[in-house]
Amino acid sequence: MASWLKVSLKEEPLRPLENFDLQTYIDQGGFGFGQIAQPIKLTALFKNGAGHHLIETPLAKDQQIERLDLQTLKITAEVLDTPQLQRWLSSFGPDIEILSPLVLRELIATRHQQAAQLYK
Repeated sequence: MASWLKVSLKEEPLRPLENFDLQTYIDQGGFGFGQIAQPIKLTALFKNGAGHHLIETPLAKDQQIERLDLQTLKITAEVLDTPQLQRWLSSFGPDIEILSPLVLRELIATRHQQAAQLYK
């Protein structure tokens, strides 16, 4: 164990926060890293099998999947537009194409173009 790490038991009881509801906090994007998020209708093509895990672990309750071929899924779902979502989508690199919303498509395209410039 690191010498700077020290854990001790507190004897005082925990007090719940008044008027705090964890589910409401989550639904409003509270774990989205730094902002209250707005819902968006995401439509994306997941290519080369990249989105197959979303068949068993959907993005949202309203998620719709259209299999375009053996390796490509078109996925539509209402999700919260958070920096965490944007980083997750970016992590698929060339195996994802955001169709809508247009603002998100442009944001991801710009990030990929900037990244590509680093390797020229």
